[in-house]
Amino acid sequence: MGKKRIDHREVQLKFYNEGVVGIEHLLNEGVSDYVFKKALSQIKKSGNMRKAEEFSGLLRRYGILTNRQGPKKPVAGDVRRYRTQDVKGSLFVRLPVHTLGVENGEEVEVRFLDDSLQVVVP
Repeated sequence: MGKKRIDHREVQLKFYNEGVVGIEHLLNEGVSDYVFKKALSQIKKSGNMRKAEEFSGLLRRYGILTNRQGPKKPVAGDVRRYRTQDVKGSLFVRLPVHTLGVENGEEVEVRFLDDSLQVVVP
């Protein structure tokens, strides 16, 4: 027998009846992000802004709700492909380095190897 499909109404009811504990259980069960986002939009439509804020805070803690658009931030172990960009006749690659734990303005060391680049925090 396959996994039971959960829809946004069930998520809403579980949140209203069991609170954060019930939702954390669903988050660990692998329910899709879309279902949680749909439940949040329905909670907002109901006008209960206190509950909506509580629910959106929970989704932010689990990385489901972000202010970002596009692909998720890479984490250690991810493999990504990036296109080169021509800037005034030279080719560049823009790489996100937040996973290295650096802040804006900090220096990183880039080692140019035969067929690769290695980015290291000194």
